[in-house]
Amino acid sequence: MNKRVYFAWAIVIPPILLVTYLLFHNYIENIIIRNTYFYIMWSLNFIWPFYTITVTPFLCSPKRQLPDKINLISFNNDIICKQLDRNNFIVYLYNSKLKIDMSGWIFKKTYIRDIILMYYHLNHYNKNKLKSTKCLSKKFFPNQNLSIIFMSNNGEKKLYLIKDGKEKRSFLCSYKIFVLAAPLDRRVRWKKDRYIKNEVLNFYM
Repeated sequence: MNKRVYFAWAIVIPPILLVTYLLFHNYIENIIIRNTYFYIMWSLNFIWPFYTITVTPFLCSPKRQLPDKINLISFNNDIICKQLDRNNFIVYLYNSKLKIDMSGWIFKKTYIRDIILMYYHLNHYNKNKLKSTKCLSKKFFPNQNLSIIFMSNNGEKKLYLIKDGKEKRSFLCSYKIFVLAAPLDRRVRWKKDRYIKNEVLNFYM
């Protein structure tokens, strides 16, 4: 597992420390150990909300299975996604296919839709070298419609990637874009209204 994934999953440590302290602090007789444990627990839980907001969108992300980019010609037709089993899907594009393992995700179809849409979205953004703040826009493709059809043993389900020129991405997808589009590193803050290259693989641990 990628080291950054272990770092991201550290969000579970502060709540565990809090629960452990509440349950067992009366049993710690050494006052120095008890106070040290308390201050560590308190400090970690203080920064926990900010840490969680930052890393949660990137947990359980299938980075290793995703290509660097998908050529725009692959989006010439509606996209077909076949479900192989509970967690595995194959996305058929115009001239390529993509296998995605969605183990651990609840809203699998929505998430797959977001992944494919992000390739399309960032392809346009990078090609035109737009300002970083423009990456959040949902209206890159006026009057355009693009959908993905999910096929499984339970039938078919159609989800729009773009409908009437507006991207139909989830809140989580928009939040990922927001986190990446915002130049948080002080070394590049001066670029906040300039082009900063974003690739789909940047969104995943």
